[in-house]
Amino acid sequence: MGRVKKGQCRKLKELSLIISAYDEELNIGMLHRGIIRILKEFKINYEIIFIDDGSTDNTLKVMEKVRRKDKNVKIISFLKNYGKAVALQSAFDICEGEYVIQMDADMQDDPYDIIKIMNELKKGWDFVNGWKTKKHPRLIKRAYSWIYNLLTSLIGGIRLHDFNCAIKGMKKEVAKSFNLYGRGLHRYTPILAKKNGFKVKEIKVKNYKRRFGQSKFSVFNVYGGFLDLLTVRFLTGFSSHPLHLFGIFGFGSGLIGSIILIWLFFKKILGGTIGQHMPLLMLGVLLFIMGIQFFSMGFIAELITKTRKKEKPLIKKILK
Repeated sequence: MGRVKKGQCRKLKELSLIISAYDEELNIGMLHRGIIRILKEFKINYEIIFIDDGSTDNTLKVMEKVRRKDKNVKIISFLKNYGKAVALQSAFDICEGEYVIQMDADMQDDPYDIIKIMNELKKGWDFVNGWKTKKHPRLIKRAYSWIYNLLTSLIGGIRLHDFNCAIKGMKKEVAKSFNLYGRGLHRYTPILAKKNGFKVKEIKVKNYKRRFGQSKFSVFNVYGGFLDLLTVRFLTGFSSHPLHLFGIFGFGSGLIGSIILIWLFFKKILGGTIGQHMPLLMLGVLLFIMGIQFFSMGFIAELITKTRKKEKPLIKKILK
């Protein structure tokens, strides 16, 4: 084995802090100063990965200014807005820290919660999800949050109070196991981690009111979030064998249709008439054809699963 030259060996990072941002120019500088104060206080060897998700303001310029002062800062900048899931995945692909923590750039998270999450990870937990305990003043939004988290827990198979909490932490191997895409899969990383066999815990975290910038939440997030939840359920249960899902519906539909048609067939043989059962005959034929279609879709999905390629975002620059 050759000798390691001077300068080649570097201390391994203890923490990779991932911060995604879209039009957050007023928050980046203050957020960085607050985080650095905490990390230095606890003597944590870190890297910070800022992600500019196609911002239209000066977010990228502010990030570059921060990087000139802090060489532990890395920047990923997209040519357009891809959504938080793609942004986080791009950072997961290059992060080097033993522990990986994600948070938003809106300054609503408390930097001290970074330490709380790291302590839980050091105790042996693989994934730690934040839980904002401060109730929203609007009753409608509180009701939506409760229903959303309850349905997500039931469908996802893991009971958590706040899937939509921005701050989450995990060990490096958990981050590297993800393959996020689209705009909403980042909310369901606790489910994906659990399905991959990792130990998941939830802890209470602080949450502050936004000071600068505009919230990115919209009513379309509700609809998109529900579809993403169904996607996660499909991915965790049938992604490797989609025919198993389509086969359930295909077998059920085909079986009921076959029973109806067989009953009408024997009724005709025994001298009966099926003219009065014409609606039932149509239903039997329809269900039988639907069964064949479900099986066909399952076979096509199996072929797509084996041959699909991951679409990569267009990255403008990466600064390490």
